[in-house]
Amino acid sequence: MKIKKLSLVFVLFWISSLSLSAQILTSVNQIINRDTLITTIQKNVVLSAKTVNASGQALFSSKSRYVRILLSDDYGYDLLVYESSPLVAVNGIDNFSNVSIETVNIPTNLTLTRVRIEIKNAELKNMSVVISATSPLRSQQQVETDKITFMNSNLRAQNALWVAGETSMSQLSYVLRNC
Repeated sequence: MKIKKLSLVFVLFWISSLSLSAQILTSVNQIINRDTLITTIQKNVVLSAKTVNASGQALFSSKSRYVRILLSDDYGYDLLVYESSPLVAVNGIDNFSNVSIETVNIPTNLTLTRVRIEIKNAELKNMSVVISATSPLRSQQQVETDKITFMNSNLRAQNALWVAGETSMSQLSYVLRNC
């Protein structure tokens, strides 16, 4: 009986420590279907040396669509939290959880002031953006490798005449790719 109580206390302590290490920056329960400024980050929220990740569901009904979740500063500099397209979706739906592309260990010299969505002919549902003191379980490189593998699987299924792969352009940050 004491072991069960001790185990329960340990589990409760562990759960409470997880909630202290993560802070919800924003959570949106409505459907987003156009470019949107989601939230302005309060001045007292410290993002440097933290990870910002996103979860949600992107819905696509054709090939020429995309969803991007970005952290931005007042001068137009962006960090890509997550990006999705039909090539990484299953039956037009991309369920993503705790992903961060360029927002792991955010540099101290950035003053990010807003979370915004770029979206073209798609829908974003059940989105949340969370600040965490811990790094994601998978590295950015592993996420990108898995994404390319999944894209190539979808391309083969569609009998596409091209193959996705790592290029010098894909290795650039979101800001440099869009200059």
